Amino acid sequence: MKAFKFIAIAAATIVAAASCTKNFEEINTNPNKLNYGEIKANNCFESIIYEMGKANQEYCGYWNNQLVQFVAFTAGQTRQAHMYQMTPGNWQSVWNSKARLAGDNNHMIDLARRDGDTFLEAVGMILKSYCFYELTALYGDVPYSECFQFNNNLTPKFQSQEEVLLLLDEQLAAAADTLKSNPSPIKPGLDPVYGDSAAKWRKFANTLRLRVLLLAAGINDAHWAKIQTILDNPADYPVFASNSDNATVAFQDVDPYKCYMNPTKVDNMESYRMTAQVCKMCVIKDANDNDVYQDPRLVILYKQRGGKWYGVKAGCTVSEAQQEEANNPACLNKAVLNRDAMSSFLMDYSELLFIEAEGVLKGKLTLSASAKDLYEAAVTANIEKWAPYIRNNSKYRDITAADIP
Repeated sequence: MKAFKFIAIAAATIVAAASCTKNFEEINTNPNKLNYGEIKANNCFESIIYEMGKANQEYCGYWNNQLVQFVAFTAGQTRQAHMYQMTPGNWQSVWNSKARLAGDNNHMIDLARRDGDTFLEAVGMILKSYCFYELTALYGDVPYSECFQFNNNLTPKFQSQEEVLLLLDEQLAAAADTLKSNPSPIKPGLDPVYGDSAAKWRKFANTLRLRVLLLAAGINDAHWAKIQTILDNPADYPVFASNSDNATVAFQDVDPYKCYMNPTKVDNMESYRMTAQVCKMCVIKDANDNDVYQDPRLVILYKQRGGKWYGVKAGCTVSEAQQEEANNPACLNKAVLNRDAMSSFLMDYSELLFIEAEGVLKGKLTLSASAKDLYEAAVTANIEKWAPYIRNNSKYRDITAADIP
């Protein structure tokens, strides 16, 4: 009897063991782990779009804002771009960043085509075009058609800037056409720009075409005709119609979704001073040098340090900077800009209006509004874009229409 009970227990143990090991690999597989060679397009998307947003913030903060004399780093000596001190290594860094992101988007496009993710294929085409636009705008002639073949072609040929721009226009037009059918991503909820809206991405593609074609029109006037065609046919080529269409990367206050301008990354924000050029354009003073009007964006982007608005001379020497500092020049506003969740802007509605204003002013576009009206509408749109950010100041008053001249 005892032997029978032992045999019965042993048999039960064997059955139980067989049950535990059945489909063991399938049950014990981590659903969140990526196995080698199994990456999908949606695994690439978040990393790409957030890195593009961070790159824009980094290069605007360290280089562009000083080169265009928006700010000057006169409270220190480590960032002297306002004096046009740039090295070959600086240029190499920018190239490496933008080219890598273009290559990442190219890979995402390939994966999306393999996976049948039409949405991310089109989005990847838009973002790849964005990266290449920046490359050709900065460097002129660049490799394009033969890029990303790796060992199959380690020396892709350079193409003229105009040729690259026209190829980018074709790519953006194709992406917009793909999005016309309103596809959805295979894995929703990853899009920090438009929340998976194909219609919004389509508008971005067509509006980005205007930026691309504007640069091409600077080479050949004939390209203004394409801009006119896009603007004349909103049903076929929908473009930005308000700030709600802006291509904005929405960062968050948690890792890994913090922006580049977060306090841990950028701790010298207030060493960047407002320039005299900005002060002259945005502040009206009376005969006694008192401020009688200020652009409503000033209190969002800058902080006073001496009771009134004062800006430093861009390009000043170290000794001149010390003299400028004695006047307590305004600095960048940490409360707004130096936050984990500070947004990054890829393209705004105001830019479209500025493009239209330029075309009308030059006599290249025929639109119902005058260049003056379009320019003023662009400024208004930009002020309205920045207006909500004023609420990050400890003390604020909402910007109203009365504040916009």
